[in-house]
Amino acid sequence: KDFNARMFKPGGFPRPLGARKRVWKTKTGKANFTVPKHLAANEPEHGAYQLITLRADGQFNTTIYNESDRFRGVYESRMVVFINPLDMAELGLAEGDTVALETEAHDNVRRRLSGLQVVAYDIPRRSIAGYYPECNGLIPLSHHAEEAKVPAAKSVPVRILPQLVAVAAE
Repeated sequence: KDFNARMFKPGGFPRPLGARKRVWKTKTGKANFTVPKHLAANEPEHGAYQLITLRADGQFNTTIYNESDRFRGVYESRMVVFINPLDMAELGLAEGDTVALETEAHDNVRRRLSGLQVVAYDIPRRSIAGYYPECNGLIPLSHHAEEAKVPAAKSVPVRILPQLVAVAAE
């Protein structure tokens, strides 16, 4: 009975998380943070942008339930790239233009994703964002966290390449 009373009360079932109680099992008794050794090495080269991959609200991990993202005002397509309006102006791009992204990696492997529609978005300068898993092919296998080996999908150096869209003759 006690279990049922806790399980179904408003607020849910509390999990025993040390951080919730501010308890850390470390030598200092405090939360310890580490900084990646090569943070500066992730700076994009001149002309490159940092690609951040993200999920939409209609998505759970790699399962995509719909093509819209009401969080960011995108409907009926996931083939978009979010770009700061000042960067768009610098690149001569307008909302709705079509571009390709190409990974800036020095491993002699060409990684390119074409057909992305430009969306103006309040994102830091020199950073862009695209959906996961659509942008996964842009991430080099060697581009991962040092110990965990998790793909570094929040910091992929890419170049933005304008694409000409052919208009069919009527």
